[in-house]
Amino acid sequence: MMYIPKHFAADDAVVQDLLVNHGAANLVTNTADPAWLDALVRRLTGKHEAAFAEQWSVDDAPEAFVAGQLRAIVGVELVISRIEAKAKLSQNRPEADIEGVIASLDARGETESADAVRAAKPSH
Repeated sequence: MMYIPKHFAADDAVVQDLLVNHGAANLVTNTADPAWLDALVRRLTGKHEAAFAEQWSVDDAPEAFVAGQLRAIVGVELVISRIEAKAKLSQNRPEADIEGVIASLDARGETESADAVRAAKPSH
């Protein structure tokens, strides 16, 4: 979510709420089984230990400790079958507010966000 402060609006007296640009996505999930969780923890450990000269491995811990830790971890695997998304980029705001948002984003160096708001501007 991108937060746009109220003072970026053209007329603070008119704008009662904060201007907020946001997106939304719906995801469908499946929970993981113990063997999958063990493999995931090993992959994550390998990934995060790769930067160290002396790398720790799950196999360095006692088997009973690892088994206990795996029972305490909730693993979730996201299997995405469809993404429904939308973006709210100030399209419903007056022209002056939209220009204020664009100028503020540009001033903060957030050119990609500013370009997205520009592209979503309704043509009047």
